[in-house]
Amino acid sequence: MLYHPPPGSTDANAPYVGKNVAAGTQGSRVPPAAIEFTQREIVNAIISAGLAPSDANLFQLWEAIQVAAATGGTTTITNLRIAGGRYAILTGTGNWIVPAGVTTIRALLNAGGAGGGGAFTGGSFQAAGVGGGGGEYAEGTFVVTPGQTLAYSVGAGGTGGLGSSTPTAGGNGGTTALGGLISANGGVGGSAGLNGIASGGGTGGTGGSGGGRRQPGGGGGFGIISGPTGTLGGTGGFSPFGGPGPSPNANANGTGGYGPGGGGNGGAATSASLSGNGAGGSNGGNGAAGTLIIQY
Repeated sequence: MLYHPPPGSTDANAPYVGKNVAAGTQGSRVPPAAIEFTQREIVNAIISAGLAPSDANLFQLWEAIQVAAATGGTTTITNLRIAGGRYAILTGTGNWIVPAGVTTIRALLNAGGAGGGGAFTGGSFQAAGVGGGGGEYAEGTFVVTPGQTLAYSVGAGGTGGLGSSTPTAGGNGGTTALGGLISANGGVGGSAGLNGIASGGGTGGTGGSGGGRRQPGGGGGFGIISGPTGTLGGTGGFSPFGGPGPSPNANANGTGGYGPGGGGNGGAATSASLSGNGAGGSNGGNGAAGTLIIQY
């Protein structure tokens, strides 16, 4: 969206001024585009986040920003300019073409976070799944050729495990990679808890290749029995720029990780013979997607 200065101004960044009768200052006229385009920009951000625009909620832009942060973003940006630099923010899979005149790039990658394990208890027990591991982070600088095609993929977040009668482990986070130059591995899904506290899986992503700097994802935590009717799911693992959702979750489905690369929390279940919102079974939370940023 462009900035629209007051009509008749020769300065593309001219400010608006208010009317001042005493000083003889005429207030700026407002061009229709300055109002319409601003509204449309905000509404498009709200819709892109999966929300329905409504006059009854004046915090929807903030909610849309939170959704984008939690999912790692859903839009590919190929030519973002910040402080004189250019950036490509990529999602999903595809090919990135090195722009004309570019011979060096810096890539920053975060793999996907893993899902938390589900939990189920069929008797007078409590159960909790392990939190999913956080995604690995990596970065590096590389020599490239203008017009070169670099295939890329951005790791998806792992799916949370099910809290069925046979609970399942969380899914692993996906790998983020760029053109065979550099990669970062996703976290490992948290183990499921059946009639007890699970204690396996949930390790942070590690072992990617290329680049000059990398940091493993944090491991997911184990659940805790906090009382005769209280069970806490294991917290998801951290990544450098992401982590688990609000935690710990008590007697409930695990909350999803926030991005990029945060692990989902494990489910927490209390037996139907005991009190608790998670009676029977609870699902693990989903891991957050990774990200890929190219500076050039």
